[in-house]
Amino acid sequence: MAWLALTSRVATVHSRDRVSGDLQSCSVVPQMRGRGIGGRLVRAVLATATERGAEHVTVHTSAESPAMDERDGFRPSARLLWAEGEVAERWAGPSRARHLRVTSGA
Repeated sequence: MAWLALTSRVATVHSRDRVSGDLQSCSVVPQMRGRGIGGRLVRAVLATATERGAEHVTVHTSAESPAMDERDGFRPSARLLWAEGEVAERWAGPSRARHLRVTSGA
């Protein structure tokens, strides 16, 4: 299974309707790994994000999957910063993300 979180972004002078995506909880049961299912799930999420107008999609990859995520189009970015723990909890507000479940036809 794989989840795509779509979040509205602040308007700019170039675009009033901006959306970004985040690939979340992409997993394949152990006995089905190595068959390309994970890659199909990632590509399905990216296709859905494109259809929904996402400017970009991020992923917080696991230790086991950076090579797969890069194979499917993700790249490291020096511009993406992360706040963890108390900082993130202090600033966390009500989420406006819409979650879509995308499944592969496999």
